[in-house]
Amino acid sequence: MKKIICSFLAMLLLCVGCFSLISCGDGGGNGNVIEIEIDGGGDTGNFNTTQAQPFPYNELEVLLEEWEALNPGYTVNLRRVSYGGDQASLIPLLKARKAPDIIYQNGSVKESHIGNNYYVPYNDYLDKPNPYNDNKPWREVYQATELEATVASDGNYYYMNLERLAAGILYNKTFFEEHGLKVPETYGEFMEVQKQIHDLGKIPYLAQYPWYNIILETNIFSDLIDDLDTIRPNGVVDMEEMVRGYKKGIWTPDCEEYGRYLDLICEKAQYEPVGGAGYDPITSFLRGDTIMIEATGESMRKAHYNTVKGFEEGVTGYPYLSTEDLGLEGKEPGAHCYRGTAGTATSWWVTQSATRKGTVDACMDLMMFLTSPQYNNRMIGKMAGAIPLDPTAEVDDYLQPLVDMYNEDVAKTGDDKCVGWGAFSSWGCLGLEYNSFFLQEINTMLGKRDPNTGIVSEADKKTAWDNIIEYTETKVNALYTENVYDESKW
Repeated sequence: MKKIICSFLAMLLLCVGCFSLISCGDGGGNGNVIEIEIDGGGDTGNFNTTQAQPFPYNELEVLLEEWEALNPGYTVNLRRVSYGGDQASLIPLLKARKAPDIIYQNGSVKESHIGNNYYVPYNDYLDKPNPYNDNKPWREVYQATELEATVASDGNYYYMNLERLAAGILYNKTFFEEHGLKVPETYGEFMEVQKQIHDLGKIPYLAQYPWYNIILETNIFSDLIDDLDTIRPNGVVDMEEMVRGYKKGIWTPDCEEYGRYLDLICEKAQYEPVGGAGYDPITSFLRGDTIMIEATGESMRKAHYNTVKGFEEGVTGYPYLSTEDLGLEGKEPGAHCYRGTAGTATSWWVTQSATRKGTVDACMDLMMFLTSPQYNNRMIGKMAGAIPLDPTAEVDDYLQPLVDMYNEDVAKTGDDKCVGWGAFSSWGCLGLEYNSFFLQEINTMLGKRDPNTGIVSEADKKTAWDNIIEYTETKVNALYTENVYDESKW
């Protein structure tokens, strides 16, 4: 009886205008079954079925079975292990059109893959009715600015995200309360509490990855977004727009604001142990040696579900810059990023393998299914530490402060309006080579801190700044030449 009901529902959806599987007919037809292969990777955690403790998971597998029941003629093979976005493994498969129909990899690779024809863009599907969400246009499951932030510089949506990534500061709440410390909201308060923790004999702060640098750069330069975000206006400066801005003299790292940006990066690392790259932040945090760490959902859930750490943890958004924090006479910081999340994440791409196999429409239908609130809330909500796309979805109690901050910032308008994650991030949008160069330059600079004071000398800071200025000019000119931009749009 269950199969009969599911088949009837599938037929009903097709009859009322479900766009996607009309062209596919009855799957393989003639009794044949067409297979769709999914990678299953994710950012908070992988969605491949696992019984591994303390985070067993099989909800995606259950949902795929439900989708199969609604769409006879198709079977979905969820890979046992994800490729994890590993480019060395995926690129040969993408070139040969032998990759899974749907793969996971980080959205940051989109610019370097333009022109390779590895993927089927989602563009033609976003305005079509989603049969799993009351036939509303598919794009409506996303917050508009966050969806637009995913578009590549050629105008294509090469991936859709399946979750909202928790991001911010994970802190030892017990330690804070015992010592009367204030959870920081501004950068100045963040530095003040770092000093207090340092004076109490603990490591104040460690970063697993310099996400906070993205926040600071956006906070400093977001007043330029309106002048830069003109080719594909979406609230985020992309590669071509950054190249255009540099060429037109709107933006350059050779400016007072960028020097202050490097100052802030050095200041916030002042109390990290010299050679701190050898510390594992989450391990040090769980031991009680470090009191604050930068964290995303994966580390937050490790901390929350750790039963032997001996203290209660708390989470808060990244502190933003006040005018005093920026410290530049006559200048104020621009808008800060939405707190609480790093925008949407877990990027899934439909590959050209789906074109070869004739499964493109089915893959798009499946992605509509998995991003619709009723199913996405299950797929993401049952992954500990993850936040569904739906901002009203129920989340684990320890994540609620981040969701509240996010909803508060999204609702702000006028002069208080915030911007999306990385709305202005030069090292995030100018390609992987620039990204690697910037991170290496920053690590080298911070590695030269005085072992007694933790301070970077002005000479070492100037060296890093000069190197960034020089490399930016070289890289921008290379991108300008390689991409043959249509300057009539500039």
